[in-house]
Amino acid sequence: MKNNLLWDIKRFYPKEFMAGKEALNIIKQQFGIQLPEDEADFITMHIVEAQMN
Repeated sequence: MKNNLLWDIKRFYPKEFMAGKEALNIIKQQFGIQLPEDEADFITMHIVEAQMN
């Protein structure tokens, strides 16, 4: 699924986005699955939402 907010998410939430990218690296190392960068955006938004609640 394509995330059209990729650029905005990277810009407004750079620390959270780096955590999302690290999550992708962990998934790749643990399971051998390479997910697209768009998945890091979705993980980032989960992190941001969790911080707000």
